[in-house]
Amino acid sequence: MKVASVADALDQLAPDDLDHLGHVLLDRARRRRTRLTEEQAWAAWQAAPLTTDWAASVLVDVGRVRIATRLLIDQWGYSPQRVAEAMLPVALHVCPDAGIAELAVAAGLADARGFR
Repeated sequence: MKVASVADALDQLAPDDLDHLGHVLLDRARRRRTRLTEEQAWAAWQAAPLTTDWAASVLVDVGRVRIATRLLIDQWGYSPQRVAEAMLPVALHVCPDAGIAELAVAAGLADARGFR
């Protein structure tokens, strides 16, 4: 979308709609700037809902890393870079190998891009 067409679309919105849009954009910008802590990454990992396939896998923890990474980006709006920084230490702790940990986080980032 071109800048001129965005400006035209904004000109057609009612004042209440502009106010709501402004609040949404400010909240989104705040979340993207907010640093995700390792404790928050651990909480996301623990709460990540496993799919049936991941629950049956011998690498359940890898699945949790991948799912939690995607959810932090898609549902919570954190920036991929911030999520990767916080999730990698979690992945290194729970995954059987450092290479697998990096791939699990990378796969979660790729999953999040696919859902957008």
